Amino acid sequence: MATPRLSSPLNLEDRTLWFGTVELYEDTVVISGWTWWGRVRETIPLESIAVFEKWSTLKGQNFCFVCNGRAPVWGRIERGAELWALELKKEEGIELKRRH
Repeated sequence: MATPRLSSPLNLEDRTLWFGTVELYEDTVVISGWTWWGRVRETIPLESIAVFEKWSTLKGQNFCFVCNGRAPVWGRIERGAELWALELKKEEGIELKRRH
């Protein structure tokens, strides 16, 4: 598999995910980790992400992927959230929203 352009530890808002990771590849975002039922790997095509919303906070969620045709993905990028904003801002078709 290709090397990710960006990789960060991740916690999801609506489910338990141990050792969670979010990775940015050429045309996808991959969320992986472990749940009560075993290893999970979820792929989100970049073309389906309409909005990447990011905000600064010390605790709790700090981002949301708003996707076409699926539920939003809320969570916390533990390290490098601003790098994610900068990288996704470069992608055509993804709107960057920042909360203050």
